[in-house]
Amino acid sequence: MTPVVASLPVRELLLGPVRDVRVLAVFPHAAYVEVVADVPSDAPPKLVTLVTADGVAHPNALAVFDRHTDRPFRQLHQGQAGCIGDGTLALGDAVYRPARWRSAVPSLPVTDPVRLAAASVALHTHLEQRSGRLPADLVAPATIVAGGLVDGDVEVVRATAAELIGCGPGLTPSGDDVLAGVLAGLRALSSAVGDARRLTATLDAVGPDLVRQATGRTTGVSLALLDHAARGEVAAPAGDLLHALAAHTPCTTGPATTDLGAATDRLLAVGSTSGRDLAIGLLAAADRLVHRGSLVPG
Repeated sequence: MTPVVASLPVRELLLGPVRDVRVLAVFPHAAYVEVVADVPSDAPPKLVTLVTADGVAHPNALAVFDRHTDRPFRQLHQGQAGCIGDGTLALGDAVYRPARWRSAVPSLPVTDPVRLAAASVALHTHLEQRSGRLPADLVAPATIVAGGLVDGDVEVVRATAAELIGCGPGLTPSGDDVLAGVLAGLRALSSAVGDARRLTATLDAVGPDLVRQATGRTTGVSLALLDHAARGEVAAPAGDLLHALAAHTPCTTGPATTDLGAATDRLLAVGSTSGRDLAIGLLAAADRLVHRGSLVPG
């Protein structure tokens, strides 16, 4: 029996009735497992991600206590069958059981638009110092989607999200990561500034619609993570950056040495571009909440 730290969004799958699963892909830091029974054809896929202790704690993660150098997933292979439910995930001889649970919804300190505006500027500066000029083909639609959600302009959101969904290669295309950052960022940061009621209602209505819009246009892994983001559930590094944005205190005496830069760097380390793209989405959310709208490159 292998103990894991389990994300709360997979609690129902783990503790519910036993269902068949299969392994989609295996990497040194992670293995992606899909539920293949009792999932409606029009619903987003139900995925569980096994991750190492030094991997990314996704919102659907079961994190083992071994590092990737210990090769904890060496016995798993693509297409392998197993089952989940009744308290465990079983794949061959490997059986994973939760030792404790973690929330995938970040709990943020209360902030205000002035402080959030300063944090947005600091994040934008730090991102460009680390990654170079942010790509306009991602920044511009992210800003429009965030603005449309803040303003309640659902048609603009749907039309512009179509430009992002499935844009780019890989398990999680860049456009999907940006859109996920916008959705999760608006949900978390609007609560932190005490202006969440109307926006939460909009996100509750539009989020599932965008997930349906993405069905068949992107990868199953990306679609599942987008579904989590629409509910405000994010990977741990994205949650850390959201917390740093809300807790940011502007530095007036020189270069900032706050948690914001460190949290940004941890997110940037995720994937080849996924961390940067999630950060672009979070930045667009913060920027539009304080009505700056200054992200679109001139």
